Amino acid sequence: MMKFTLFLGTSVAALTAALTPASAAPVTFSFTGSADTFSALTAGTYEIVAVGASGANDNTNTGARSGGKGAKIVGDFHLTAGEQLKIIVGGGGASGTGFYTGGAGGGGGGSFVLDTGTNTPLLIGGGGGGGSRFITASGATGLIAGPGSGGLGGAGGFVTGDAYGGGGGGGGLRSGGGGGGRYGGGGGGGILAGNGISGSVHGGAGGAVGGGGGGSGSFPSYYHGGKGGFGGGGGGGVYGGGGGGGYNGGGGSNVFGTTAAGGGASFYNNVLISGLASFYGAFQSGAGYISIDLLSADAVAEPATLALLGAGAGVFGGLGAMRRRKRRRG
Repeated sequence: MMKFTLFLGTSVAALTAALTPASAAPVTFSFTGSADTFSALTAGTYEIVAVGASGANDNTNTGARSGGKGAKIVGDFHLTAGEQLKIIVGGGGASGTGFYTGGAGGGGGGSFVLDTGTNTPLLIGGGGGGGSRFITASGATGLIAGPGSGGLGGAGGFVTGDAYGGGGGGGGLRSGGGGGGRYGGGGGGGILAGNGISGSVHGGAGGAVGGGGGGSGSFPSYYHGGKGGFGGGGGGGVYGGGGGGGYNGGGGSNVFGTTAAGGGASFYNNVLISGLASFYGAFQSGAGYISIDLLSADAVAEPATLALLGAGAGVFGGLGAMRRRKRRRG
């Protein structure tokens, strides 16, 4: 009987292992300028990577100042079969243009991974701020653990009496960024709520809710700032760079260069499996990306297969019983 028992146990183990789906190739979402959806085909543990976009360099005739780089954040989450995630990949900010080689850079958009059913954020990689006339922008270096009640847009780089305009603030998860004032960039649009605030007197238009980038401020025929990237990037003003998009948007730079354009804050939801995410500030140049990789699938046998295994057990048990009766008769 031991021989039958061993064979049956080995068969069950082998069949159960065969029912565990192999890991599929990672799914990577690149920048498209619109939201996308990921559907989990298999229940299991997934590694999710969210990388924000960089802000653009300043392009004025005083010498270029660099835009800040986007952040990278990595975490493992358990997803059920059929669970859907909303994907927003940040676009890089645009450099300024114009007669005198252009204006300040637009902020980079953040990259967002949200639960489609509840709009709960899982991971957010912040975008970098845009370069300004007098000062290099900040990279996306902030990190926030959730859940939280923040998610606000960044302040515009507006200064009272400012004749040339600051950058627009980056859009946050729950509200748009502020405008850069006169000749200033428009604030980036919030992801879940809030249009960005427009600049005034040739200022850029505010970005639309859903992560629209802020418009660029301009001094007609001379300086034009760069537009903010999709994912809440703030628009560049004539001299002040736009803030990066993120969980909380980065603030726009003012014209006097006393404040750099801030990068957007990154975020991780603490429901992730390890309880802690891996974070890399000032990581990405150019557009962001999001990748999702099935690390291990849940090992669950299908009902029909379990029935088949049960039938097999019955057959082997019956054979064992016949063998015992035959021995007794002999």
